[in-house]
Amino acid sequence: MKRIKVSDGTDILEVNLLDILNFLSLKENICWCLVWVEGFGNLRNHSIIEFEQEVNKSNTPKLIDLAGLIELSKEKLQFINLLLIGDENVQNIQTCYENQINIEPIVQYRIELLDSSYWLIETSDESFIKNILENFVNVEFEKY
Repeated sequence: MKRIKVSDGTDILEVNLLDILNFLSLKENICWCLVWVEGFGNLRNHSIIEFEQEVNKSNTPKLIDLAGLIELSKEKLQFINLLLIGDENVQNIQTCYENQINIEPIVQYRIELLDSSYWLIETSDESFIKNILENFVNVEFEKY
């Protein structure tokens, strides 16, 4: 697993979730789970407060497919904090979620937005890292 930090060098981060998702190489094969979400704005089917509670207080993983993530990223909302994990094997996601164990050795993707300031991306997908490095200016490798 490698960890990279993506920012844009400004006070207001302009790199959004859709920007990140566009560079995935294994898009169709990955099952995703929303682990934590904080934000403000409007969702078509929920209030943001209801959605946060649905995700953050759930006893079961909030599984979502790529199409759902893309739709979510197009909503009129601003994420403040977001934690998303993904793997080809849904059992790996369930194990991480249910046992609250260290995520990075088990799942293929861990994408986290911190305080609307930067993205931390942990992955074993070398082509995803390469795509990010080639397409964003302020990217640096982080130590664990």
